Amino acid sequence: MNYIGGYASNFTGSYTPHDTSNNKNVKWLQKKIFIMELELLAKLKRYRDALEILEERMPAARVIGDQEEIEVLKQIQISYTNALNVNPRRIGVILPLSSSSVKVSRLAQQAMNGLWLALHANGITAVPEKMGSEEDSQENEITGKSEDKDNALAESYSSKFEDSWELVVRDSQLNPEITKSLVRELVETERVIAIIGPLARKTSEAAAEEAERLRVPLISLSLTESIPELGEFIFRNNQSWKQEIQELLEYATSELQACRFLILYAKTREGRQKMRLFWDAAVLKGCKVVAVEGFKDEGQKSLVNEFDTFTGKIRRLGTEDKIILKELKEKEVPIHNFDAVFVAVGSGGVKNLSLIFPYSEVYKMRKTTFLGDSGWNDPALPYALGFRGVKNPVFVDSFFPQSKTPAMQQLLRLHERILYRHQNYIGPTAYTAFAYDTLIILMRLLEDEQNQSHRDLRDALLNMQMYPGVTGNLSFDEKGKVERKMQLLTLRRGKIHPLN
Repeated sequence: MNYIGGYASNFTGSYTPHDTSNNKNVKWLQKKIFIMELELLAKLKRYRDALEILEERMPAARVIGDQEEIEVLKQIQISYTNALNVNPRRIGVILPLSSSSVKVSRLAQQAMNGLWLALHANGITAVPEKMGSEEDSQENEITGKSEDKDNALAESYSSKFEDSWELVVRDSQLNPEITKSLVRELVETERVIAIIGPLARKTSEAAAEEAERLRVPLISLSLTESIPELGEFIFRNNQSWKQEIQELLEYATSELQACRFLILYAKTREGRQKMRLFWDAAVLKGCKVVAVEGFKDEGQKSLVNEFDTFTGKIRRLGTEDKIILKELKEKEVPIHNFDAVFVAVGSGGVKNLSLIFPYSEVYKMRKTTFLGDSGWNDPALPYALGFRGVKNPVFVDSFFPQSKTPAMQQLLRLHERILYRHQNYIGPTAYTAFAYDTLIILMRLLEDEQNQSHRDLRDALLNMQMYPGVTGNLSFDEKGKVERKMQLLTLRRGKIHPLN
């Protein structure tokens, strides 16, 4: 410490600036070395020593008027202060618990179920088993400190376990500014080691911005794949539409030798995005997209015109051709100038396949391979009208409840044991699984004392080996984006099965 302390003192007081080019280089080098020394102290968990050096440096920076350096030092000071006070067994959660949207509130509830089940899986038996319905959850113990009435529902989820883990749950209210303030509260007041959530794009971006400023790991459950690009402490665990498309297309081109595609897509955000991803990826592989057509997510009655266009049945025939067909008593035969049809229905869109499947029989496409996105992975798929006219469809997802992996089997047992007694019981969903895997990963890493600071936990997440989760073997890349092996699926004998 003598060297570091002496150097810091020399750095902040004894150097006399001269108006020379060498002076600028020396200043830059001194700043660089100073930051490296702070990082070394942080790595050794000597946060108090680092804060003392910062206290010495700050007045000199103010005298010089270096606003950029002052801001950097302030951020480091906040980060080290938080690290000094962090509770390594307390994890923050931000979800849209009070959303008026049925879909959003359902996803938030599914995520909460996953978090509670993860606590059970980790050997916690004191978790209130009333979790699982909105009415029941409001009876849980309230341990949050906030007196804000808007957070009453969120606080009702917060439960503390003696000598164990604590989830401090807050309601984002789908408001970016409120979400930012919640991140500050969780870090500065509740002293959490990490934050899980939010779900929506705007609140996830707001939370990521604030978490990065405070240098605390945040794992978003948002579908927006760009969230981790907002900072080095930001991660994301949810579906990757881009990876879905890449793995599906790789299978189609390498195993099926398909390189001419039709694309049908639901006119939703997800459907349009997957259509663009498939089209772009196919072109990059040197393949051809023969035609692209969208359909309404609700209310579409027919696709006759679209399939006529696909198969050339509305092409203009010359008089001679018409006479020949009439004499031969032949009908116009569809032309199949494509190898496969990609249908992007999106989440909850399996109902639209009842509109599409019957055309396979009518237009003699039984030998044509149908490719599907994760929206096909739905228990209702075998009941879609006309599915018998589609031979060996191939679709992809990261969540497959029929998987025989130990992680999936454990989740299914816990989910049924804890939540089966609730009215209208349904099994775990993808959001249950993503939240479950996220919390399990954090708890496993935090059991190691070497990972019990914000920075060390961030590094542990980045360096984590492939984790065998419910949603497959997963890890995070250097940018905090989740990487996992996708599951190729098909439909056989009226049931969804792994392709291989």
